[in-house]
Amino acid sequence: MTVTAQTALYLNDDFLLMRNLAFTDLDSPLTGPVFRMQRNLLIGRVAPGTSTDDPEGEWKGLGYSNWLLDQRFGKRKRPYLAHVAKTVSMAVLREVQQVFHNEVSATAEARFRGKAPNEVQPLFLLTMYIIERHREALLWSFLVARSDVDQSGTYSDSERRAVLVDLGLRPTDAPPFPFIHVPRPRRDTIHAMAVNHAKLGLPNPLETTTDFSSHDGYPFLGLEPNMPFVYPSKEWPVAPRSAAPSSDPICSSTSSPALATSLPRSTTGR
Repeated sequence: MTVTAQTALYLNDDFLLMRNLAFTDLDSPLTGPVFRMQRNLLIGRVAPGTSTDDPEGEWKGLGYSNWLLDQRFGKRKRPYLAHVAKTVSMAVLREVQQVFHNEVSATAEARFRGKAPNEVQPLFLLTMYIIERHREALLWSFLVARSDVDQSGTYSDSERRAVLVDLGLRPTDAPPFPFIHVPRPRRDTIHAMAVNHAKLGLPNPLETTTDFSSHDGYPFLGLEPNMPFVYPSKEWPVAPRSAAPSSDPICSSTSSPALATSLPRSTTGR
């Protein structure tokens, strides 16, 4: 039988569904799949051949998967996924299979978990890939699609100045350039979700409380204690609803007129 569904439902063997749910408890056309992550339980990177974890457990695959993500998106710890029902986009799963082709193929060759030298944890790899690719796409959209106005692949002097202004540098600033303090965004995304669902005739979640939406940025801000951000490590980033000017920056950075002269044309691939 040919399978045509574009979304699959995945459950761990230690989790049961005992309550009535709406499909928006798991996925929404407005906000995408629902991820349930433990921000206070972080997974580090474990290079191939260096793991000391039980090969038949999940942690060896989690550490290896995070190492692969580090090679693609930058080094950071990432949160553990709760053993709760998950939706799987088959299209994105195929993309992950293409990006990490050798690693996924080697995992598929093992008949049982822990029987291959290095194995990925597919659901963790997929979930974190979605989050990191979303961030990457937003950065590319701003730095390349929006800011490279003439599509030359490099910044002209006027484009470079425009980027600095967009980042918070005032046109009158001169070297030495000051720190740029990026204000915390003021958004109403989470509070507006119920209204937006109702407008489209979609049910609201019955057993889910949303703490953060990707519409408000990158969820891993402040995830590790040494990150220079204002958010407490165990709390998801918060975008206050007040429209008042922000006095608490989300982050600060140095600025320089010497922005990259060569721009990436695509964010696909490894």
